[in-house]
Amino acid sequence: MTKPKHRPNVCIDDARGWSRMLGRALRVILPILSLLASTVAFGQATDPFAAEPGEFLVEIQSDADLDAFLERWDATLLGVSETVLRIRVDGDDEQLLELLEDDESVVDVSPNHRQHTPEAVRQMVLGAFGGTFSEYAEQDVAGQIGIDMAHESSRGAGVVVAILDTGIDPLHELFRSNIAPGWDFVDSDPQPWEERHGLDEDEDGAIDEGFGHGSMVAGLVRLVAPEATLLPVRILDDEGRGDAFRVVQGIRFAVDNGADVINLSLGAPYTIAIVRKAVQAAHDAGVLVVASAGNNDQPGPAYCPANVPEAIMVTGVDPTDVKASFADYHPSVAISAPSVGLRSAYPFGSWAIGDGCSFATPLVSGGAALIRSVRPEVDPASLTVLVQTSVQSIDHLPANQPYAGRLGTGRLFLPLGLGETTDAPGPDTRQRGVALQVIPNPAAGSVGLTLQGRIPTGTSRLEALDPAGRVVYVDPSFDGHSDWSFTACDGVSLPAGTYFLRVLDGTTVVAEGRVVRVR
Repeated sequence: MTKPKHRPNVCIDDARGWSRMLGRALRVILPILSLLASTVAFGQATDPFAAEPGEFLVEIQSDADLDAFLERWDATLLGVSETVLRIRVDGDDEQLLELLEDDESVVDVSPNHRQHTPEAVRQMVLGAFGGTFSEYAEQDVAGQIGIDMAHESSRGAGVVVAILDTGIDPLHELFRSNIAPGWDFVDSDPQPWEERHGLDEDEDGAIDEGFGHGSMVAGLVRLVAPEATLLPVRILDDEGRGDAFRVVQGIRFAVDNGADVINLSLGAPYTIAIVRKAVQAAHDAGVLVVASAGNNDQPGPAYCPANVPEAIMVTGVDPTDVKASFADYHPSVAISAPSVGLRSAYPFGSWAIGDGCSFATPLVSGGAALIRSVRPEVDPASLTVLVQTSVQSIDHLPANQPYAGRLGTGRLFLPLGLGETTDAPGPDTRQRGVALQVIPNPAAGSVGLTLQGRIPTGTSRLEALDPAGRVVYVDPSFDGHSDWSFTACDGVSLPAGTYFLRVLDGTTVVAEGRVVRVR
């Protein structure tokens, strides 16, 4: 029997009408719920990531006698994924962990830590509801990361991106095509759709705060890589909760079902050995894992699975490329991406705007899909290098200097990963210690552009690019300062919008910046 989800068991046409009606109601009701949820302080009475008492993940030897092992520990078997067991054993957890580690049949053991979306813990997923497809497709982030220019080279065709999350809304217009058959590890069925119960099941003061998270994540992958195939894998419930065992199950399912990239906008502030091994096994199988940092504005501990060396850890920046106020920062961060005010798909065929590192992560996963589509031969290590060099530098920005070295290689800029070179790029060629000061920003009539720091000798070239990556202005003899009045090369005044700036010394990018023109 088909299980009830967030929609009734009706035909598709009726469901779409029902979805539209509910969508209109949600635009009025849900912002109120979101505002109430956002007032809940971070932290709960107990550690939200703590394992269920007595629950362990145990990897046993492939030739071990399972029944004898369970009988030896008087353990209840709760689940199996290849050689990884989810068991429950009564007793003192710390003592049991030490004893299990000494068992000759055990390869590795970890508490079955809970996993959450970073937004579920902070109750900050959504800030506004509604919108249209064009507002989604043309949102500011498209220019910030160069989507239009990137799409001239790749749209992600032939690549499968697995979304391990709360599921998706299969009736949403974004998900009516290019969806591979997935799996629901919460309800153990082949329908990995979003669902909600209308209850505060985790008793944190917010109701169903994870609902819609997976659809939003999947929608942002689709924004970047519209021709990629999405593989939905539901491992989190409507509160945004899961556990380490489901993460392992989800990763293995994605690898076994053709994923090229796995998006994990979730985690826990621990190192979980068995999750680490699952990520490493995916990497060895040729699959890239992209995972989010936390939303706690902290330098650590880094979230797992993002803290696994084979994974790409993503943190978030705001529209001015400054570290988002909530985003974690850490030397393990591989790359930054926009994470504030992103519009994406929401259940009932609607749209929502959200903040969080969860929403930066799928932009990077989508970017990896664009590269993989035109470079199908690259292995995960080479793909990681290509992704990490598809950036514009942000450490030089004054507000980011306290976090220098802990925001990754820079902010994602997709076109830079889609060059004509057949070799993976070498080290970043940007000259360190040089910054382009842009004052005022935003600006109306004109803007002052000044190089600061270790300025190269001789004449440099200043270029301004529009959001599609077209060079619209060139100063071929930039001497370290100029005033630009937003005119194009032919003297025509440019429209309001975002423009990307770069200073080159020969072929070396000396400094980069961005300015927003307003009317």
